[in-house]
Amino acid sequence: MRRAIPGLAGLLAALLFAAAPALGEGPALGEGPEEALAALRFRSAGVGREGRLGSPPGFRLKLVFADRRGRYLAGVRVRFRKEGAGRAVFSPGPWLWVKGPPGRYEVEARAGGASARKKVTLPERGRVTVVFRLK
Repeated sequence: MRRAIPGLAGLLAALLFAAAPALGEGPALGEGPEEALAALRFRSAGVGREGRLGSPPGFRLKLVFADRRGRYLAGVRVRFRKEGAGRAVFSPGPWLWVKGPPGRYEVEARAGGASARKKVTLPERGRVTVVFRLK
């Protein structure tokens, strides 16, 4: 009996090490476009008192939606694209905070019949504000 336990442990260890390369194959979280888009987190805010309290922790990109005259727009459909992959979100307020993997994204915003499209960078450090004037 004593010999069976070490033999079993050795067999399990060999199987674990043999499977290790397979576990590491494929893109890590945040490396592929689908993974980067899935990892994005959003928080919509308005321009009232709550919205002016500052950025939520960890949210490094702020999108601001306005019409061509500069009036804030609410109820904006937003589509993020990265290397052909896409993800749609809805922003009930005129500000949309974004956090997730740093990198470049193409963003399209639509409200009513108006739209705007820009390339934006989610920074590794600091905070960036990008204004979308929908036309």
